[in-house]
Amino acid sequence: MKNYSEKLARRLKKNPRTKVPDEADNPILTVILDTYHVFDTGTRMELEEEEFKRQAKIYCSDGCIACCLRPMVPATEIEILGLWWFLLTRVDSDTRELVIQRLLARKESSECPFLINEHCSIYPMRPLACRILHVFTKPCDKEEYIYQSRREDVWVPSQEIGKKSAVVLLDYYGFKSLKDKVKAYKEGFIPAQSRFMPDYNWEGLIKIYREGRRG
Repeated sequence: MKNYSEKLARRLKKNPRTKVPDEADNPILTVILDTYHVFDTGTRMELEEEEFKRQAKIYCSDGCIACCLRPMVPATEIEILGLWWFLLTRVDSDTRELVIQRLLARKESSECPFLINEHCSIYPMRPLACRILHVFTKPCDKEEYIYQSRREDVWVPSQEIGKKSAVVLLDYYGFKSLKDKVKAYKEGFIPAQSRFMPDYNWEGLIKIYREGRRG
């Protein structure tokens, strides 16, 4: 495990995350961006080994939306704040309004409200739950339940990647020491803080956004 941690540390040092200007006034943004950077870097590192072992490449790619058609994605509050920041600051106004309308009508469709024209409108800030699943052999059919149809083609990152990412994410919840963070992770603190995305108070966020525009 020590060798793994050292390997990940070297990969992170070699590929540092690019800071965004908004972080200067938004420390929460730094926490979630750092979390995703650790998770994505570790996932790529492990996936390279898995692809070599299987002698195959994953089929997940831009435009593959099977996971987005029946999503029940859990997310923490900080992940919601991160994707909301991205929607308000990095997405064009027309797409943003489409997403807002879909959020307000989210109970009328099983599709993810952030899916616009068969693309994820907030892809760089998608929650951790959206970053986990990887599929080999062939793309998922839109009506396919992959865990039932071909579980052997599904690959997910190790728990060690989850722990390394959680150590960063738990800064948001006030955990200070590495020991306390690891304990919280093992005891399921993060899942306990998560809610399915449709259950969040999107109406409240949208109201604040619209009032701010009028002000």
